[in-house]
Amino acid sequence: MLYLKTLESMRNQKGQFVKGRKETTAEKEKRIKKFTESWVKRKDFIRDIKHPKIYNCWRSFMFTLKGKTIGCSEEWEDYRTFYNDVIDTYKDGFVFTRINKSEPFSRNNFVWLDKEIAYNTKDNTILLTYKNDTKTLKEWSIEYNVTLAGIRLRYHNHKDYTPEEIIFGKKKVKHRSFKSATELEYQKVRDKASKMCSAYKFKDKRKRYEYDLNIEWLIKNILYQRCIYCHSDIHVGCDRVDNNKGHTKDNVVPCCFICNTVRGNYFTFEEMKVLGKEISKLNESRNINGY
Repeated sequence: MLYLKTLESMRNQKGQFVKGRKETTAEKEKRIKKFTESWVKRKDFIRDIKHPKIYNCWRSFMFTLKGKTIGCSEEWEDYRTFYNDVIDTYKDGFVFTRINKSEPFSRNNFVWLDKEIAYNTKDNTILLTYKNDTKTLKEWSIEYNVTLAGIRLRYHNHKDYTPEEIIFGKKKVKHRSFKSATELEYQKVRDKASKMCSAYKFKDKRKRYEYDLNIEWLIKNILYQRCIYCHSDIHVGCDRVDNNKGHTKDNVVPCCFICNTVRGNYFTFEEMKVLGKEISKLNESRNINGY
């Protein structure tokens, strides 16, 4: 206890509290009071901000990286001067922007614009070259019937996109590339079997069905086998012969994802064998690996 009391009163050479010491409520209030008093004495202190949105406009070109790059006139470095210059033309909901985009903000180079007009003006100044043709974002959106908002979002947020990706977006991968269990490392196969056993056990427990599978049996009799219906070895799992019973060794057969999806609760085990032959023919004609 004596050590803790001593620790609470300890400070380093700079007057800072040592690590582990908690600031009391009174000390926190005292610190905030001193900070407030010192801030009020600053030359750039603004006691009453009547229009926070105008203040945020000023801060945007004074303190942000993009704003500093654009710059402003010397007199506008003082907020009060800036406020007096723009307040007469201020309209709630309007966007603060420059008239001449090549010049910094100043008394003679600013305007309050309606949001829609501001965005259209901005879109008309951004040029994009695609297939040796240069047009504005809005013109590209009209030509290919693509939403302007989407093009604008991709242009500003994805600097690594090609012109084609900016206009149409990135192409999504339509098909996943599956590997058979024999092409995977044994540990990965075992991990896969473990997850499958957990999922099957959970489903059977919820429906109060019997379950007696294990990892080694599943690997040998299911994962390393071909689909009983179409003979594919891609993405093979369990299919229950009788869907009214659980995952037991005498009620499951190896089945690929496609056949399992097709069968569902619509076809019997025998009916699915007939359909499986047709699925196999279709997959051969499509030249899908594993068939």
